Amino acid sequence: MKTLNSKGSVPLNRLFLRILLFFLSFLIPIVLIGAIYYVTTTNRLQEEFTQKFETNLQSSVHTIDIYLNTAQSSSGPSFFYEVRAILKPYVEYRDDERLELTKVTQTLARISNNLSELIDNIFVYTDDEKVFKQDGLEDYRQFFENYKFSGYDQNLWRDKLENGRPLEILEPTEVRVNRTVSKPVIPFLFTSLVNGHKAVMVYTIPIDIIDKTLRNHTLVDSTQFIVIDNNHNKVIWSSANQLTESSVISQIQAFFKSGSLQHGELKINQEAFIVTQVTSETYGWSYYSVTPVAEFRNQTSYYLFSLLTTCFVLVVVGILFSFIFTFNLYNPIKRIRDILDHPEESDGRADRTGRHTAFDFIGTRIHRLIEHNHQFKHELETVSVGYLEQSLLNLIHGRTAVNKQEVGTMLSKYSSFHKPSYVCCIIRFDFKEAFYQDIQDVERLHIVSKMKKIIWGLLLPYANIYLLEEHDHLYIGIVNVEDAEDTEQLRKGLQTMVDTFHYDSRYCFIYIGLGDMHEGIEGITRSYADALKALESADGKMDFQIIDATAVSHGSMHYSYSFMDENGIINCLKAGDMSNLRLKVDSIIGKNKEKGVPRHLISALVSEIYNTGCRFLAERGINPSELMEPGKLVSLTNHEEQLNVVLAFFELIMDRFSSQEQDGFSEISSLIIEYIEGNYHHDLGLEKISGEMGVSSKYISHVFKEKTGENLIGYISKYRIAKAKEMLVETDLNVSEISNRVGIFSRTTFIRLFKKYEGTTPLLYRNLSRNK
Repeated sequence: MKTLNSKGSVPLNRLFLRILLFFLSFLIPIVLIGAIYYVTTTNRLQEEFTQKFETNLQSSVHTIDIYLNTAQSSSGPSFFYEVRAILKPYVEYRDDERLELTKVTQTLARISNNLSELIDNIFVYTDDEKVFKQDGLEDYRQFFENYKFSGYDQNLWRDKLENGRPLEILEPTEVRVNRTVSKPVIPFLFTSLVNGHKAVMVYTIPIDIIDKTLRNHTLVDSTQFIVIDNNHNKVIWSSANQLTESSVISQIQAFFKSGSLQHGELKINQEAFIVTQVTSETYGWSYYSVTPVAEFRNQTSYYLFSLLTTCFVLVVVGILFSFIFTFNLYNPIKRIRDILDHPEESDGRADRTGRHTAFDFIGTRIHRLIEHNHQFKHELETVSVGYLEQSLLNLIHGRTAVNKQEVGTMLSKYSSFHKPSYVCCIIRFDFKEAFYQDIQDVERLHIVSKMKKIIWGLLLPYANIYLLEEHDHLYIGIVNVEDAEDTEQLRKGLQTMVDTFHYDSRYCFIYIGLGDMHEGIEGITRSYADALKALESADGKMDFQIIDATAVSHGSMHYSYSFMDENGIINCLKAGDMSNLRLKVDSIIGKNKEKGVPRHLISALVSEIYNTGCRFLAERGINPSELMEPGKLVSLTNHEEQLNVVLAFFELIMDRFSSQEQDGFSEISSLIIEYIEGNYHHDLGLEKISGEMGVSSKYISHVFKEKTGENLIGYISKYRIAKAKEMLVETDLNVSEISNRVGIFSRTTFIRLFKKYEGTTPLLYRNLSRNK
């Protein structure tokens, strides 16, 4: 093989082969990257594929819960409330009263029409004589012969009149209508006491609606579904033979038993499936989707083909370009070698041609690279100084983890800090109103822009100081000291700076907080905290002050912002009362100004009021940055401007929550309260109440908190204590007997709860009440 240079052809030597092999070696990563990319992409796609299944299943479960909640909230308690005046056992009706029974059937017909797409049938009975339907009355036996539940006989329905719970969901069963049509349904029962008699409403939800909803959200037709209620009964199961086996269903349930998994890959009868689980928060049902992994592989097979094709093309193109680059690189190298071997010939040709050669151009470029190198060093030093300043601010405020050794090295490099200890001072340099009125804006900007250099220049003769500008008009000085003498020099420098500006008291004021001396890099943070404490104690009536941390007592002035103040703002936010909130905020600010709180602490108070709004949003799962840009408040220095921004932020919060007010849950919360009032003297707990209501404990806790604003367990305790107070005043029972009668079976616990809610002991409360 031969290659060309400017003179013609020369033999291909060892250097050419080395260059070519070097370029060809770049093809190896292409293959490795292709393999890694395929594995990672396939895993990512499978995870996304599985996440989509879980998301779709969650959407289906949410839709099913909406259907069931709609059917539940549109019937039951609302029906019994409407017909409470006329509903009673059929045998107790007089002839003139039976004319009004059409109101019952009309109400059922209206509910049935509203829920026609969700329920199969709805009926009510108060005895074993008659059944109320949407189209009239029917004999009890005849009705259950025409609408026959295969899993439940007529005795069960009679028993529900005696032992039925307020809300009960029966196991799925098949119902045969007029002895011909058979369909699977889920019976929902509402039992209520009306006019001194039990009445039962039953509506049936077709299982086909649940199945159709699940299949409408599936990604592939081969997905099968299994639904298990909270009593471990199957509601829906797959049509695939292998998934109907009890052992397979137990295997799937065992896979999710730990509760930490929501989806994963599972082998069933030697076949791999992607299984996903979602649990209904309302009814506690478990929904499982089961999809063959083969479906995913069919959808991702084209990725393998595309990747192999791409790799092949890249390898071929890479080989071609390797030869091209080798020729292009080898010939100039050969030319440079020839020039080095015969420099005179090269120089002579350059002179004869009267123009620069390519190598003259290379030399020029080398000089330019040297110049760029110097420029880069300068820019790198500028960036390093900026990084040092940010690291120091992070160290001072504890925002993020900081490499203290690295900070110490940089301080030593850029500021010649070699002494063991540090002292911090905080300089609050601000301007008065006259500065903005008497001095033109251009001059003002020039003065403000040079202020950091002026302060630094005034202090450098006295101390080796590194000055940071935290934000406008606030500077942090870090001084490297060895002993008290160095600290005293710093005090002299600060006093000199104050004296320098003292004649400008018409235009500015200076507050300086000086921290104690501390060893090590961590001493910077400690000294800064000392300086901040000293600065907070500044007297707002004086214009020039240097406050030493050692002279500040623990009772230094601070702004006042009590729990009652914060609670008042939160109550205004909840009520959406902006005018009252403005008055409340103005009252808090005014109260602190009257106390003579310094201006910088008023700004800190406004920030604390803003944090109250942030906490209000966070407790409701909303990120404050959705309503206001982070850092906007910090960028403002005037507390009046800060206050306007905070009030605008509160208006946005009120607008956000006024558009999201919800109605629901009132009926089931009323059932919960009714149950507590009837059973407070028994042992009550979330699980027991949720079992009586037929829903999950998490759901009833959420509903009760949403409607009443109070924790369910706290409400139970308060109700028991209220009953105990009545017994203490009206009876002579001792404390232990009263404790047992209100359902608190530990005398110690009863006394502790009584003191918590009433602020006194039971016996003292009895004596005080009777004396009154």
